[in-house]
Amino acid sequence: MRTLSTDDLFEVMDIAFEEMAGCEPLKDTPYVYDWERRAENGFFMGVKQAFLDHGFVVVENFMTEDKVAKLREEVDTALAEYDEPINGDKEFSDERVFISPKNIAPGYAEMRDKEGVAGINVRAVPDVGFIDIFNVHRLLSEESKEIVEEHGPGSFIPAIISGYDDREWCFDNPNLYLRRSMGDCAGWHYDRAYGGLKAFVYLTDVETVDDGPYSYALGTHKEEKLRAINKKIGDRTGCIYAFYEFFNRARRVHALAKKGALILSDQAGAHRGWYQEQGHERYILVYMIDGLKNGK
Repeated sequence: MRTLSTDDLFEVMDIAFEEMAGCEPLKDTPYVYDWERRAENGFFMGVKQAFLDHGFVVVENFMTEDKVAKLREEVDTALAEYDEPINGDKEFSDERVFISPKNIAPGYAEMRDKEGVAGINVRAVPDVGFIDIFNVHRLLSEESKEIVEEHGPGSFIPAIISGYDDREWCFDNPNLYLRRSMGDCAGWHYDRAYGGLKAFVYLTDVETVDDGPYSYALGTHKEEKLRAINKKIGDRTGCIYAFYEFFNRARRVHALAKKGALILSDQAGAHRGWYQEQGHERYILVYMIDGLKNGK
């Protein structure tokens, strides 16, 4: 009998945990669509079904290159203006922004609810160097605010997520994620504190794994028992994020796409940002989508 390698052992454990949890088999519904083909019969129903089956779907060419470029230009101008306090160690605020001290982890609600300003946070462990811009629209021109609106709550997304489950979905604040040369980052996890849906729009090309794509384990959003097993392992090992490392690796996909692509994601599923190589960067516009159950 041959000796199992570490990778072999983890593969056996992944499959065993799925069988123990009684997971549904991976479905073969396509999960990549092209917005330029939206006039074709079945496009919208296909996107909707893919999201129901997988908790994840990619729609390429959702935002045009000129609109992506405009958002990037305005975000980069703001980041350059506030470069010193962003990279400093002290709290900073003015009439446009609140910047938390570097590598301090403020609460999500605290940053989201800053009155009338954008909140900027440089993350701590395990995502050191990851920059969040909360309420990014507050740094943008009126024209760019319209771009953000028309690709979020003003788009086809509300129709796609309508009836997704028994919750009533509503868009919360738009944020921006920026990662540069991040070799270390959080592993596979679910969003314990948030647990809703997210819509991402790539503002940079993310065409190889070296770019640090958003990655997802298809169908794991529905597997409560598997998530509970992973949670117990994470709690026992002292994991500082909501551990979701064990699932059949056949479910793993990377959202590789050009700038302008849309990704819809159920944050109850296993997901992560992939490692980046040096010299690579990834800008993502992020729409937070909250689910209200029984009107609460």
